[in-house]
Amino acid sequence: MKKIFLILTVIPLIVASCDFLDVVPEDTATTSDMYSSQMQAERTLNRVYGYLPYQIGFHYYPDSFLGGEIVSFYENAVRHATWKGMLHGEESANSTYFGAWSTATATKSNAQKYNLYKGIRDAWNFINNVGSVPGLDAATAIRYTGEAYYLIGVLHWILMEHYGPVVIVDHEVSINAPASEFIVQRSSWDECAAFVCRMFDEAAYRLPATRQDKEVGRATSVAAKAYKACVLVYTASPLVNGNTDFADFLNYDGTPLISQTYDPGKWQDALDALGDAITFAETNGYHLWTDPASAALPDKDRGRNNYYKLFIQPTTNEGNKCEYLVSSCFHDGSDTPYGYFNYYLQRYGVPRTWNGATGTDVDSFRPQNTPTMQAVCTFLTEDGLPLWADPKTKAGFAANHLLDIAPGDSTARLHRGRDPRFYASIAFDRGNIIYNGSDKNYIHTRAGEFHGYCGSRTLYHSATGYYFQKYVSESTQFDETNKNFKPVNYRMPVLRLAELYLNYAEAYFELNGSLDATSIMYIDKVRTRAGLPSFSDSWALAGGIPTGDNLRQALRAEISAEVCLEGRAYDNYRRWKVAHEYLGSTPMELNTRSSDSSFKLSDGPQSAADFYRLVPLKEIAPRTFTYPRNYWYAIPITEIKINHKLVQNPGY
Repeated sequence: MKKIFLILTVIPLIVASCDFLDVVPEDTATTSDMYSSQMQAERTLNRVYGYLPYQIGFHYYPDSFLGGEIVSFYENAVRHATWKGMLHGEESANSTYFGAWSTATATKSNAQKYNLYKGIRDAWNFINNVGSVPGLDAATAIRYTGEAYYLIGVLHWILMEHYGPVVIVDHEVSINAPASEFIVQRSSWDECAAFVCRMFDEAAYRLPATRQDKEVGRATSVAAKAYKACVLVYTASPLVNGNTDFADFLNYDGTPLISQTYDPGKWQDALDALGDAITFAETNGYHLWTDPASAALPDKDRGRNNYYKLFIQPTTNEGNKCEYLVSSCFHDGSDTPYGYFNYYLQRYGVPRTWNGATGTDVDSFRPQNTPTMQAVCTFLTEDGLPLWADPKTKAGFAANHLLDIAPGDSTARLHRGRDPRFYASIAFDRGNIIYNGSDKNYIHTRAGEFHGYCGSRTLYHSATGYYFQKYVSESTQFDETNKNFKPVNYRMPVLRLAELYLNYAEAYFELNGSLDATSIMYIDKVRTRAGLPSFSDSWALAGGIPTGDNLRQALRAEISAEVCLEGRAYDNYRRWKVAHEYLGSTPMELNTRSSDSSFKLSDGPQSAADFYRLVPLKEIAPRTFTYPRNYWYAIPITEIKINHKLVQNPGY
């Protein structure tokens, strides 16, 4: 295994300009200051937490929007929506909007810079020095050390998700190490995965299983085991398990960076880790969250409320911490960091509101970020089947007839008879949305209508015809009198127990070609919470549980529906090696701006027939997302110039 070792001091000039080798401390505190007391040591550890990106975010992290489930309207320049850089060909080895490997090339306007290698460096320094803290009891030292190992694992994993195989940093090296030790090559994906899993193992036995109060969100043994399982699921998946498309993706010494021989044993490793993580989590009180007030309601209403309310638990309640294995939070438990994504989706993902004096109030809600048709079609039907498989919808789905309006109805067939999670997540034309102090806000999104296109960019509207319900509560309000926006503050999920249940079923299938009773039990746990029939009952309506690739697609549909709009699609589509199919061409959306040449806003609202047509989404530029180039970001050219043993990612 090829590794690199960092130190918390100045290294020879030959590598001093290399960003991931930049070892100048973030402040001027000496090592003795940083570990002079338990309070100072905890501040040092908190600083390592501070290197974690906002893993769910509109502008700060690419995953939330780059999976194709959310889009911002076309006038949003890339500098305001950095995720667009990967879609529209603005990412390169010379310049990036997302600097995680190195910030040196993150020079574009509003580029996000994350010094992840510095965080890893500081974590190793912490491990090596925490034992010297005066008066620190052994149990606390062990827990602190577990947190540092956990952060080393997470920071490496974030690098792997976005850059593929990376340079491993596995300990501090002596201050007297020669500069040549820093000129090393990348480790293979499998070596990286094995190292990260060891870090999570080191963390798991040192950490508590749960956290309380303001510590919720800090590292736990449950989170470490969950992350390990996710690493192994990714490692078993088609992108990096025997992917011969990467035959020429060779390291400096000529060895493959991606395994060239498919190994089904990797699915066994994933299955074992998932089973361990699930059992350990359940033993320690984790379970799928449900709404106690909805327990007696009919399945559809109960399922909708369970799923909807799961994501709007305020930080003062923490009701969903039983299911959130990893959530976005800051190291000190403060509320501010949660607010970024909350704020953007709650203010910029819902319809405009009414001010009696002026009509539309553009100071309040400004819909710019909205769910896509891809997200709408990801959710299942009320019978628990994908649109392409349900006998009630498959023909209409194939022929785009689901956009028809049934006699006597006011909205498309696509919006009727759907999975309760759809209604908990998506607000649609002639439907209802809960926000701004009311649970009864009916939407009219056709051009010329109150919530639709009105001929002006300043009168913000949905680019797709849809709005968010997920993450938006009745308490999401705008005070018209004081012009004060009031979002609800809550943690965003990074990993949930529900995802582990469904990944278990996927891993079992990929290993055995079928499902066992445990796999179906886990699927049905998720379905029952969502108010859907059992997996077997649903598929009985379509001729029985499918086999082969059809079952694979059915399981992927289960995963995608459950975690839709959570930033997980980007990782899942890439590991399944299908991201270019979803992201490589302009998506189709509802005809929100009307392409009818005879339509004039002054003539009145757009007709339903004109609105309910699929048209290409208006975007700033053609999409250039291709396989394999855009599956990972480029290694910064500045790094390759300094370290000649670094090889570039395919396509750059």
